[in-house]
Amino acid sequence: MKKLLQVWDEALAYLNENPDQGAIIATAVGSSAEELATAFDGVHLFAGR
Repeated sequence: MKKLLQVWDEALAYLNENPDQGAIIATAVGSSAEELATAFDGVHLFAGR
């Protein structure tokens, strides 16, 4: 589970640092870049302890 959370954080950081890449990701999931830009707003992952 730790690895999943690490990769998730890395992916979101990459997307935030490279917003132009959002269009590529959006196309892959059948969305627009504008929709993808806000797709993860408010999403929080909690790790169990």
